[in-house]
Amino acid sequence: VIFMAIETYKLANGETRYKAVAYLEDKTKKRKSGFKTKREAKKWIAEMQVLGVPKPKSEMTYGELVDEWLDAYRLTVKPSTYNTAKTEIASSYPVISRETLVRSIDKELVSELAQYYSLNYCSYVVRLARIKAIFEYAVNEEIIEDSPFKRLKKPKQRKKGKEYTLWSIENLNDFLEACKRHRNPMIFPAFRLLAYSGMRDGELSALKWSDLEGNLLTISRTMTKDYDNNYVVGDSAKTNAGARVVALDDETVKILREWQGICPSKDRMFPAPTHSIISVMHHIIRDNPHIPDSTPHKLRHLHCSILLDAKVNVKDVQERLGHKDVQTTLNVYAHANPNKTEMTDIFTNALAVSNR
Repeated sequence: VIFMAIETYKLANGETRYKAVAYLEDKTKKRKSGFKTKREAKKWIAEMQVLGVPKPKSEMTYGELVDEWLDAYRLTVKPSTYNTAKTEIASSYPVISRETLVRSIDKELVSELAQYYSLNYCSYVVRLARIKAIFEYAVNEEIIEDSPFKRLKKPKQRKKGKEYTLWSIENLNDFLEACKRHRNPMIFPAFRLLAYSGMRDGELSALKWSDLEGNLLTISRTMTKDYDNNYVVGDSAKTNAGARVVALDDETVKILREWQGICPSKDRMFPAPTHSIISVMHHIIRDNPHIPDSTPHKLRHLHCSILLDAKVNVKDVQERLGHKDVQTTLNVYAHANPNKTEMTDIFTNALAVSNR
């Protein structure tokens, strides 16, 4: 081994972990994270001095190729993008196992993968393109001579995406009432804020009590995942436009302040990872069959539609939602509410929700 490095990082719960990188004599490198102590990380690096010498390229497995590609990819993208890619690639393992030799992967096997994707994923083309990029990398690195994706005929998309009906105000009322009955007192204020602010669920999970001053809420960061797939609170918003200040109604502020009085954290407003919020919403809807299926992000769409149906200036809506441009706001609106006459006076009705 020519060089080695040990770095520390924090988990979402504040615990320290160690990441080790060993640079081998042929200029390749091995990396591993999740060590609880620096001693464990050093021990692993020492083992790499004996075990870490890479195999000949002709004996490289698909898993080793994926890991090498990911090592290069993570240097060029944000952690959230890296984790998305890692998840998409892992979905290929039922067809192409990590132990499969790269040189044995042929057109028939990638055709089988394409068929598998078309049957099991709504937008399989993106996943297939990800795997194709890995094999193009293998060609460039002279691991294989030609890509098995060459002249691959893509199958028709067979798996259809789930259609979500935009909630009515009655649906939102029913859902928020169910949230009030939830055993966790955090749930109602969390979903009340999502519905009445139009914020993203990742932004909600990253809020601090110091962000709320009077009726004004500053949104300046989001919860995401780091390169090791651990939830962390970022130090910036999703985009430049995402950093914003939104005004809240008096009732929402009152609900938040009541929650603050019993919140276990004096720093974070909602001390829970994003996936917990999503999971709770699905469970509440499951236990209340009269409420149509939805997601936290669809509350954002509903908020957008309510404002625009109430003739709020589109630029104001864009700023409130933190959209990069007006067209994004209009695209969300067109998708969420195709029947423009169905929600006449909906904003007036929405304002009455807090008085029911």
